[in-house]
Amino acid sequence: MAIRDKINEIMDQIERLDFWPDYVQWVLQPQGSIFPYFAGVEKSNGRPDVKAQAYFLEGWQTFHEFNLWRHNREYGFVSSNVELPSYSCLWRANGEKEIFRCDPGYQVAPVSDEKHLKMVYGMLRESFGVIMRLENDPKLCHKYLDDGALFSRKQLADGKWEDAPIAVVKPRPHVERVELSSDDVRVAKDMPLLKESSIELDFRMNPCYYTNNDPRPRLAYDLIGVDGGDGKQLFLNRRSVKMPDCTIADLWQTIAPCTLKEIIRLGYIPGEVKVAHERVFRLLRILTLELPFKLSLHDKLDHLKCNIAC
Repeated sequence: MAIRDKINEIMDQIERLDFWPDYVQWVLQPQGSIFPYFAGVEKSNGRPDVKAQAYFLEGWQTFHEFNLWRHNREYGFVSSNVELPSYSCLWRANGEKEIFRCDPGYQVAPVSDEKHLKMVYGMLRESFGVIMRLENDPKLCHKYLDDGALFSRKQLADGKWEDAPIAVVKPRPHVERVELSSDDVRVAKDMPLLKESSIELDFRMNPCYYTNNDPRPRLAYDLIGVDGGDGKQLFLNRRSVKMPDCTIADLWQTIAPCTLKEIIRLGYIPGEVKVAHERVFRLLRILTLELPFKLSLHDKLDHLKCNIAC
């Protein structure tokens, strides 16, 4: 049987079981992988085209970033789970099954490499076993918590798997570094302040636009500003990652200096800059130390749609 057919068979078995242990995670340690994978199988939340999803998060830092982001969507630099290195198996509502690879800043890509498919199959099969055990023992994944370790399934040299504790590795401290050009600040301070004007501003991943001249297309990230009065677009700064020189974190940490340059192009300082996300507010706040505009946080903006749109 071809490896893709084996994966479909396991996914069919999980679907027939119809037990989806939402928000429960376990660790998988495939033989030969330098990374542990953190697995979960959950029903889709808010996506009518997807029934359920299995994910395999790659490495400890990814695991921590995913869970911190899920707890607080404004934390860190993650704005979507597709920005985290992982494999994902989807049960589509129409009955189709898909397997994707996710990497930071890149469009998700179907998994076709035989070696990767075999690893996904092994992790999916072990996850099916964990799910069946969880149905009878909901506390299975808490088995080693008292020892400061997580529950894992570890693959041995002979290919067999066994239960094993894996010691928790702490996340790297989250650091935000935002720097402004002193020359740009000096230019902006000489510009007029238009107290009655305002700009609605957002920075977001836009999955509808991506580069198409790369071996693997990169996602676009938009810094967009519109006039708070008439809704006219004032600027659209579209960028993408360029590993390793420009990461997603770099894109977020440069929205303040990029906004400063856009204000200079406009030729005036607005009386107010309105944003709808705490992260954007946090990373723009350094500008208020240099320029006399009001930075305000809103549940929604009149002219700028705050959801990701084409």
